[in-house]
Amino acid sequence: MRLLAFTIDHQPRIGALTDAGVIDLSLVDAGTPTDLGAVIKNGRLAELATILAKSDGTVHHELDCLDLQLPVATPGKILCLGLNYMDH
Repeated sequence: MRLLAFTIDHQPRIGALTDAGVIDLSLVDAGTPTDLGAVIKNGRLAELATILAKSDGTVHHELDCLDLQLPVATPGKILCLGLNYMDH
């Protein structure tokens, strides 16, 4: 399952990317969460998989036509590992 965050009419949405296009999970189930970062943080990815399973596979949007957003817009912290030097 490849998920992405996008907006339509300034409303955040979560979609599932397929080879044919993007399935808008909000159009499959009106109760779908709209913040992908919160879904990941709260461990609710299985809920999105269940919603996607209810879909009949109908593609709602073309990827090129969407206003893509950051998957996690406000991360709690960013961790970096400095191994890009010769002495490591």
